[in-house]
Amino acid sequence: MPSPTSRFSLVSRRAVLEGAGMAAVLGLAACASDEQALRGDTSRAATAGTTASAASTARATAAGSAAAGGGATGPLLPAAAKATIAFTYAAATSSGGGGKGGVVRNPYIAVWIEDATGRLVKTVALWYLAGKGDEWLNELARYYSLASRDRTPTSGTKAPGAYTLTWDGTDSSKSRVTAGPYHVCLESAREHGPYGLVRQAVTFGATPFTTPLDPAQELTAVTVTYAVA
Repeated sequence: MPSPTSRFSLVSRRAVLEGAGMAAVLGLAACASDEQALRGDTSRAATAGTTASAASTARATAAGSAAAGGGATGPLLPAAAKATIAFTYAAATSSGGGGKGGVVRNPYIAVWIEDATGRLVKTVALWYLAGKGDEWLNELARYYSLASRDRTPTSGTKAPGAYTLTWDGTDSSKSRVTAGPYHVCLESAREHGPYGLVRQAVTFGATPFTTPLDPAQELTAVTVTYAVA
């Protein structure tokens, strides 16, 4: 007759089996918890990455707009936007040789756009003969102080008359500027003649307009016509 299994052995075996079962359950629970945690961490990382990417894109867009608009942010001017600046230069007196009654000296003239803070956005026209009249260029006092890096003439001087110039809505780097307030500026100076400065605020945006600017000395009949199409 076989010897009966001792009660101690049965109890011990049951304990081992129960312990193994419990360990397996705990192990599965731990794995499930780790997997959930991993999914949670991955989800949070993905969300954080998306948020960071969106923030980075927003910063880049704002920086691009700021660069295009001289520090301002907002929509760019329409692609077809342009401003036509018309004026007449009418010499009030003749001059020549330091006295009256001589020929009229052709003026130095600068036409440019400033932003709302007074920074030079773009030179539209600069009339003088490079190399022969550089020493007198500082007679265009405001333009000379703003255009400290590049004072390349767009043409030689011109006789008194009516002229039309166009600004294409870009800055000196040929980037479109943002919509908003600007200044249209014209400055004139000539030998033995008066000095004149026209500087008037306008708003370039989505709305076309035509507005007269106040004359200054020999700069007369000044108007700005803004078109967006």
